Amino acid sequence: MTLDADDRPPRNASLGLPVRVLAGLAALGIPRVVAHDLAIGGPAVSALLALVPIAVWLAVLVRLRHGSVMGTALALGGVYGVALAAAHQLLWAEAFDGREPRLGGSLADLPDWAHAVITRAAAVAGGVAVGIGIGAALGALAALVRSLLIRGPGSRADDSGRG
Repeated sequence: MTLDADDRPPRNASLGLPVRVLAGLAALGIPRVVAHDLAIGGPAVSALLALVPIAVWLAVLVRLRHGSVMGTALALGGVYGVALAAAHQLLWAEAFDGREPRLGGSLADLPDWAHAVITRAAAVAGGVAVGIGIGAALGALAALVRSLLIRGPGSRADDSGRG
């Protein structure tokens, strides 16, 4: 069975991948968030849950056929960041054992609702920033790997004097 152009999933030229694929790739990172917030598994499990999605994301970015590698990486990181922030919000009570975090210093006397708004907003902003940061780092790494693969031994870009 072949797909006609109208049957293919929508592909945003700048993203390089359908949005649903980006969402699926970003979802690969959620088990680590859940394990972390619920304190499940040890260091080996945590490392595996952190590194496997990054390896998959890097492989997809290196093999990207359409769109900008950095644009796709930033979009993936942004989607992951939003998912990360949402997961932390959903698991908030469990992650803090039912004790809402409180601000200190001159902010310690704020009403309870203010502590909740500020700490949750900071967690959301931090989650999105972490996702975008991961996307930027992976985009740069993928671009480097792609350039090394293109300029490998025997290629026209090889400056070794051969060919």
